[in-house]
Amino acid sequence: MTAVRWTGWFTPERRAAAALVALGAVLRAALFAAQPEPRVWFDSGTYLFRSLPGAAPALDRQQGYSWFLRGLRAISPDLRLIQATQLTLGLITALLFYGIARRLAPRPGWAPLAALGLCLFWPTNLLLETREPRRAQRGARQAC
Repeated sequence: MTAVRWTGWFTPERRAAAALVALGAVLRAALFAAQPEPRVWFDSGTYLFRSLPGAAPALDRQQGYSWFLRGLRAISPDLRLIQATQLTLGLITALLFYGIARRLAPRPGWAPLAALGLCLFWPTNLLLETREPRRAQRGARQAC
């Protein structure tokens, strides 16, 4: 029986990419655990409202995201499921971006890793995935 040799497949670049993805997953898990309840930020409320059964579609918004949210809310009405799904989709998007960068790079090297790192750790991506609220919305919610 011949042993499978992983040395050709698991190159230093791929080990570095695996480490970046692991760090990105740990960061997302920490952000998920740090928020006791998900919060709505910017236009998320519109999409959440439009995902309710029987809600009329918003003519100024794309319908796909509301339909996606409606499907998730059919599984569970808990908003934490939506937040966990967004964090997971952020990881998947980073991996897809890395794969495209590897295909476009003339040879494997640091450029695909830089693309992966930017996609995983860009503050705006993390902010939008976790939906951290603005202070005004937090105060308005407590006043209601």
